[in-house]
Amino acid sequence: HWAGRQGYRVHTAASTDEARSVVAEKAIDLALLDIRLPDGDGIELAESLIQADPERPIILMTAFADLDSARKAIRIGAFEFFAKPLSFESLEASVASALKHRDHLIENRRRRTSELEEMNDDLSREIRQRREGERVLAAQTRSLSEANDHLQQKDRLLTAYQGIAKIALS
Repeated sequence: HWAGRQGYRVHTAASTDEARSVVAEKAIDLALLDIRLPDGDGIELAESLIQADPERPIILMTAFADLDSARKAIRIGAFEFFAKPLSFESLEASVASALKHRDHLIENRRRRTSELEEMNDDLSREIRQRREGERVLAAQTRSLSEANDHLQQKDRLLTAYQGIAKIALS
């Protein structure tokens, strides 16, 4: 088996149900599917596998190639579409390319996740700084309000003393 010689672990399935079971039980990095399966449509299976893991490349093949099938394969996001018979060299190159593409997608996701985590940390730090600034501003506002109240009391006393002084002088 050429895939085993290349170092790939291969899991086979003869039907859509069996394929779903394999995918549910195993870590599947790539799926090679026939469009016509005994119990279902390989394109529908491919679409559900892509939805479950958009980074997992799907290679579709069929002995009954038609333009409609090729369009559907492209629409759902299949990595490649082959008409049988296909050469092992083409398939091998496609599998290698698909797995490299998967690695690239995973690395991009990790990088974006790391960037988002950094941005989140920066925003959290900024929020903490703003909250601390708001706390300090609220304390200063209270202090100024108390000082203003104290000055108003003194102003009322001064006005009262001035009134008493005018009465006393008159």
